[in-house]
Amino acid sequence: MWHLLCYVLWITVSANNVGGTEVEDLGRFKYDVLAAISSLSNNLNSVSIKVDRLDEKLNNVGKKVIQLDEKIENLSSFSKKIESSNTEVNMKMNKLDEKLEATSSLSNNLNSATMKMNNLDEKIEIMSGMLVSIEMAADASNEKDSIILPKVNTIANGIDAITGSIDSFGNELEELKISISLFEKEMENRTINDSEIINDNINSLHTEFKESFENLSQIENYQEENIINYFSNVSADILSISNKMDKLGIVINETANQHESRIINIEFNISSLGDTINNIIPSIGSVDQHVSAVNTKLNNMISAFLNIINIIKSIKSDMASNSDKFQSLEQISKVIADGFTEMRYNLSSVDGNITKVLDITGNLSNNLANTSAMIEEVLQQTAPYLSLKWLTVGHDMFVMFNQTMHWPDARALCKRYKLDLYQPIGILMVANYLDDNFSSIRYWAGSRGNGTHQVYPGSGDVLPTRFGSPWQGTAHTEVGTNDCPYLFLDSDWHNSKKTKVLNTYTDSCNRDGVYVLCG
Repeated sequence: MWHLLCYVLWITVSANNVGGTEVEDLGRFKYDVLAAISSLSNNLNSVSIKVDRLDEKLNNVGKKVIQLDEKIENLSSFSKKIESSNTEVNMKMNKLDEKLEATSSLSNNLNSATMKMNNLDEKIEIMSGMLVSIEMAADASNEKDSIILPKVNTIANGIDAITGSIDSFGNELEELKISISLFEKEMENRTINDSEIINDNINSLHTEFKESFENLSQIENYQEENIINYFSNVSADILSISNKMDKLGIVINETANQHESRIINIEFNISSLGDTINNIIPSIGSVDQHVSAVNTKLNNMISAFLNIINIIKSIKSDMASNSDKFQSLEQISKVIADGFTEMRYNLSSVDGNITKVLDITGNLSNNLANTSAMIEEVLQQTAPYLSLKWLTVGHDMFVMFNQTMHWPDARALCKRYKLDLYQPIGILMVANYLDDNFSSIRYWAGSRGNGTHQVYPGSGDVLPTRFGSPWQGTAHTEVGTNDCPYLFLDSDWHNSKKTKVLNTYTDSCNRDGVYVLCG
């Protein structure tokens, strides 16, 4: 620009020193130069305006970059939230694995208990063999000693009682092992399914974050409108990820809480069962010790008895061949009497050992009975989850027993499984509430909670009779709870709507022949 002005001044000075024609040419040239300068000035103004606009756009881009930094910072914090959630997921899964290992250990303990019961069976077989030997010896002498036989019968009866208890205990152990096996399979399947759901959600989150950060790397190539659209999409992605994280947390908590409560409940009962079995084992060892003592005494007694028989046989032989030995019969009789005295002494000692054995076997029978009760309680805990046909309706669960019975028996059956009783008789539940095979069956309205507290209609409650009510009430329609059925009686007007008022109807407590529905 400075060079151009100097050139114009030089032309002006030179023009004052030349002639006419040259002056005209220089004048035109000067005019052209001034026109060029004016055009250049206009162009400079236009450039200045464009520079100002460019500065404004740069400022806008700067603001967008700041917003982008904020979004990236939010994504970073959200990524940390996902890492924290992943840690929590891993902790929950590890806790479930520990519970499964504990269940497996309990199953091994039951197998050990089964082996110990088999050892007890072997001991009982030995005792049975001893009794057979005693009976054979008694038959050989053609005599039934009045002291031996009652004790033999007592031992035999005790062995039969123990055998029966052990058979029953063994059957219950097998049922318990089957229930635990089914529960372990259910836990394994449930854990696998939950793990797949959790992994799918986590993989989906990782994929979305990967795509989001890949999009961030391309932000420099985006125009202003595309940048705005991008941030809108990122916000939507963040909201979607947040919702999925919430759902993932709900699945994790529900799975962990449900499995943990059920495992703790069964684990407690099986632990108590293990304690009872451990208490039985010393008794089995004590029985083994006393049976061994009885075995020794009985063997000595049998030997003495056989010696007496041999002496008698020898006497008969001597009397037949040597009549001159009759004078020694008195001595021989004394020997025989001494043999019987020793034999009776052994019997009295055996009597004490047998008494101890009977006491121990009695305690063993009591322990087996207690163990049977423990197994029954465990089966009650696991049965509703493993062996019954459940119907889920909303947040409620029902199971139906295809049998009819008296009201108190039905209530006891439901309480056995720690459930509440619902009885069908005169109320038709709306078909869209209970579906499948339950839609055409009539039920009592049952109580919820502890088996006595009533939430459904009770004495004095007012129900609308118009169509569409959850209970389609008609005259003399019966409703029941865990305590006793109720009966719709007098009609009444309440808030301008015809209603039925419930009054206590105790006679229906004796009704039988109704289906049982627990829930």
